[in-house]
Amino acid sequence: YESIVKIIKKADNGFMVLANAQIDTAAPKTDIVVVSMDSLGNVLWSKNYGTADQDFPVGIAAASDGGYFVGGRTFLADGFHDDFLIFKISDVGDIVWQTSYGGADYDEATGIAATSDGVVIFGQTSSAGAADYGLVLKFSNAGTMMWEQSYQRGNDFSCKFYDADVNTNDEIALVGTTASVFVPDIFVSKLSNMGDTIWSSTLGSSGKTEIASSVRYTATGDIMVSGYHSLPNTALQTNLFAAKFTATGDTTFFKSYGTTAQERATCMAKTKDNKFVIGGFFKSGSSTSQKSIGLALKINDLGVIEGAKSYGDTTHYGIIYSMSELNENGYAFGGETYTYGDSIGDIFMGKTNAIDLTSCNENNYSIATYHNTLTLKKGAVAAFPADLTSLSNLGIVLTQNDYNMPDNIICLVTGINSKLKKELASVYPNPANSAINITLTQAGNNEITITDLSGRVMYKKNTSFLNSAISLANFANGVYFVSVKNNNQVDNLKFVKE
Repeated sequence: YESIVKIIKKADNGFMVLANAQIDTAAPKTDIVVVSMDSLGNVLWSKNYGTADQDFPVGIAAASDGGYFVGGRTFLADGFHDDFLIFKISDVGDIVWQTSYGGADYDEATGIAATSDGVVIFGQTSSAGAADYGLVLKFSNAGTMMWEQSYQRGNDFSCKFYDADVNTNDEIALVGTTASVFVPDIFVSKLSNMGDTIWSSTLGSSGKTEIASSVRYTATGDIMVSGYHSLPNTALQTNLFAAKFTATGDTTFFKSYGTTAQERATCMAKTKDNKFVIGGFFKSGSSTSQKSIGLALKINDLGVIEGAKSYGDTTHYGIIYSMSELNENGYAFGGETYTYGDSIGDIFMGKTNAIDLTSCNENNYSIATYHNTLTLKKGAVAAFPADLTSLSNLGIVLTQNDYNMPDNIICLVTGINSKLKKELASVYPNPANSAINITLTQAGNNEITITDLSGRVMYKKNTSFLNSAISLANFANGVYFVSVKNNNQVDNLKFVKE
């Protein structure tokens, strides 16, 4: 079993991929895996890190002085508690330093974020008292703990952070949940680089679940938050949401996006053009055989939808767990799939363009915007317990090994050319001037559709011929998309008319 937890960009347009891998199914034993890739998805190196216990990755971030921070959690052999795990690796994956922190109960790390002078690792602790507190630890680039702080709203019994982002002033935006009963609300907090609270806010509705899973600063210093929430009329159906906060904590908008299906957000990336792509999945199929299909929703900084795409179908399905903005246009995404290779879970990864979120097994996804579906409330987080004294450095030692990452990338889109493992068609010449030739690889009825950037259909035809010549006389110069369908398979390609 392998699954991508986090993807981040590198300065050379490549990727650092953080994954988990079940290296011993009998025990079972899970390790943290780091993979360095070039911009085409080729593996440069891959290494796994772990203790004698179960180790799960939660985040990776580039360090300001070189190398990468890796965060995780260690599920101890006693089966009763987790501990925070943080270590630093060089550019080639060698361990620079490592440390772990925990108390007598559960201490569950959920993510990390790099600052100019170090890294924060965050999550939840049950070791600080009767309640479950939100927990943030700050480490220097050299691995020294700088501060630790736990957070709670009033007398709420549970607070948990899921994501963080850091601005140019080293101010840390954290999002997650807080709950006074068993139904969580959205929790947003802005901290200084020393862990002091600048402001905190909650949004929610009575009796309904709201989960904030991702946060990103906008180009103007505001804070964009995404996640999912249950609908007012049913606890079973969930929609995506985006909420925007000003730099001082006021709510600008809350918008809900969805269909009659169940949609859930797991991640968010900011694109080069300062828009946002929310990633996750939706449920498709009958109630007895539902499949999770990858979903990407692009919005601008006003929350207006600019595109929505699904990746997969009930035959080829997977969940998107991470997205990364790229140095060029577009974004990378990754997660897990159960329909290629190993049936117990393989890595699912893709790279897209910026315009229409095109990638493998890609389809347009019809999604609507809803306003005022929640009764919103804003509440300051007023009560904070003292700094934790129950956490200690456990001195857990990681072992480091080369890991043979299997080549199970389903697809990769780079620039204009796209390629699937099960390729249905090819387009040439590309770029083209007066005509293109489409060569098909599968016999039978093939449906060829060509659309422009706005989605307008320029050409559509069913054919059983394996070679088709298509005139571009009525096509303006620009980028076009070719969709080829054969039974349950879909191939998506692009070409340029010059």
